Parts: sequence; structure tokens; C-alpha cells
Amino acid sequence: GSCHAIPGVESSRAQVASSLAAYGLRSYIAGRFPNQPGLLAQWIVQPQAMAPGTLMPAMGVQPAEAADMAAYLLNQR
Repeated sequence: GSCHAIPGVESSRAQVASSLAAYGLRSYIAGRFPNQPGLLAQWIVQPQAMAPGTLMPAMGVQPAEAADMAAYLLNQR
């Protein structure tokens, strides 16, 4: 929560990067990849592997946690 504001997550009110409100309505992840559950989970785990040089850091999230995070974000409408 240090970069994005995340609805429903009290400690995530940052404004460094875009808000993740209504994330499920977005067509693309980081403007590059189709916004699909598997790709979003992969992005959360290893953003640099998908887009070298992106500002999104790897946060040490495990794949199972990333799948849960992706499901939560994709349900934000």
C-alpha cells in the first residue's frame, strides 16, 4: 500500500501510483497486458520479468497470495 490507494484496505492510501479503485473495469495491466487473472497474478509476483524497467517493484508476494490479490482487484468495480 505504499504506492497505490486500494479500496477496502485502510493502510493503502498512497498516491504515488494510480488508485486501484474500479480496477476490475480496466482493460490492461500497466497499459500493456490484458487484464486477466493469471496475468495479473504474474504481474504482482514478477513485474520486472514481464516489463523490464517498470517502476512496479517485486514485493515478495507468493503466487497463491498473488492469485487472491488479483481476484480481489478484479472484483473492484
